[in-house]
Order: sequence, then C-alpha cells, then structure tokens
Amino acid sequence: MRPPELKRSDNPIKLLDKEKNSSKYYMHPLFILTIEDIFSKYDMLMNNVLNYHEFKSFYECIGRSITPEEFQKDILDRFQSVDKAGLSGEEGLTL
Repeated sequence: MRPPELKRSDNPIKLLDKEKNSSKYYMHPLFILTIEDIFSKYDMLMNNVLNYHEFKSFYECIGRSITPEEFQKDILDRFQSVDKAGLSGEEGLTL
C-alpha cells in the first residue's frame, strides 16, 4: 500500500526562527519535539544513546546507508557531545 500524497501547507513551520531584535536563531519547539520523538523511536536500548546499529536503522529507513567508519567520521566526530558516551558508557549519538 502506498503512503498518502503529502501536500504542502499554506503555513509551513520554520525549523529555525530568529529572535526579535537579535542576530540569534533558535529551533522551533515543534522541530525539537520531532527530533526527540525520532531519537526515542530508534533508541532501542533506551539508554539515551544512538549507537551505530540504531543509527543505521534510522538511516536505512530514510533510504540511505552508512558504514561504521562513516558513522564515526561524519556523525560522531561532528555531532557527538563532549562526554563521548551516554549513561550506559556506550559510544554513540546523544541528544
């Protein structure tokens, strides 16, 4: 069964908004909730860390592939928090 056609909204939500009287930007609250929801759906071990296998599942869902080396170089080295591990001590992507 094919998914329904998506239509563009007349009032799209901006992912980033600019603070009034400032040069700073912030993420729209709905965008933050969406990211948190996606993260929690793929955090199969429920340890607040997306390890390689969990992230790979997400990537495959959006039609992409990733190797362990690409995960390290392109994701962890660029976006991982300073502590490098979540509560479990496992290395991976954290929110």
